Amino acid sequence: MSGVGGLALFASIMAPASFFLGFAVATAGFTCWNLVMPLLFNWLGFELFDALFLSVAMDTVSSLVLVIVYLEHGKVDKTFVLYFGGIAATAAAVSSRMSDAFLKAHTSVLRGSVGYVPLFFGVVFTMRALREWRQRRGPHEAGAALRDHSHAVEDAVGHEGASKALVHRNSSYESSTSSSPGITDRLVSEIVYGPGGKATPGVSRGARISATAVLLGILGTVCGIVGSGGGVMYVSVIILVWAVDDLPLATGTGVALMCFQCAALLADFVDKPQVLRREMVEYCAVVLPCCMAGAVAASQALLCMSKFAVNLTVAFVSFALGAVITLTSLSPASTSPVAEAMAASYTRAAVVHRDHAVVLGRWLAARKT
Repeated sequence: MSGVGGLALFASIMAPASFFLGFAVATAGFTCWNLVMPLLFNWLGFELFDALFLSVAMDTVSSLVLVIVYLEHGKVDKTFVLYFGGIAATAAAVSSRMSDAFLKAHTSVLRGSVGYVPLFFGVVFTMRALREWRQRRGPHEAGAALRDHSHAVEDAVGHEGASKALVHRNSSYESSTSSSPGITDRLVSEIVYGPGGKATPGVSRGARISATAVLLGILGTVCGIVGSGGGVMYVSVIILVWAVDDLPLATGTGVALMCFQCAALLADFVDKPQVLRREMVEYCAVVLPCCMAGAVAASQALLCMSKFAVNLTVAFVSFALGAVITLTSLSPASTSPVAEAMAASYTRAAVVHRDHAVVLGRWLAARKT
């Protein structure tokens, strides 16, 4: 089949998949790597670094678009990203640079199913949605009880006394939830200090900062080895370590960390020949706009939803993504027209690079004489 036919087949599979993946990235930072690698390896027969390049490019573009959208709505903790983004990006860049030989020798690692990861998060966000639903069951009764309590306080000490008692209670709460000032107080972050992050009982702020740095370093190293975006893992660190209940804030900050890391991974492809081939530009022109459209659509919808609806939507997308990943991972490798076209492009690129090497060698020999 001709190159146009191969591109059409690629677009028919990857365009809807890219839109869905952009939607998944926006929900909880799910990386495109989860579905792109099984599709490109098992269905379309792509070479290793071509598939990784497309996956990293999709993660980079979708996370960048999401950072812009969430920044407009104040859902990115910029200080948190500036302090911790460099850790993840540096770890990913170093491990990615050292992992080429490992990936070439263990391509089966990238072909296997990782559908259990989004399925696990589907269970987690289903439980979060159920918790939100239970909390919304008796809002009127809770409001009535609060009003009765307020009236009782006013009757006992008067309106002015009640106001002073309320101010004193709030100030006591703020002083009890904030640790003693120190060097960590220089980190002005909404997640670390503001309403987005809640104090975890028994764990100091310094310990949580250290745990975050270590976890992001480990996650960045692992993501750099396999070429994954890892956004959902960063979102999980923010939620679990800092007890953040605002999912859009956690997602916006997590995808910002993912954007830092993916930019570092993308730089690793500068000295690889596939970024210079016409075919890769055509494939990027298919997947990147679809991925961006899905990310924008999902982020705008999630920002207008309640916490219950957000968690329920993320759970649904997680289950759907896990099912699709599992099905594509179980499919056998194909000899599709796209795979044949890619093989032909590899042969042409090898011939061109060989000819360039011959010409360069002759020119250097002539210079010496």
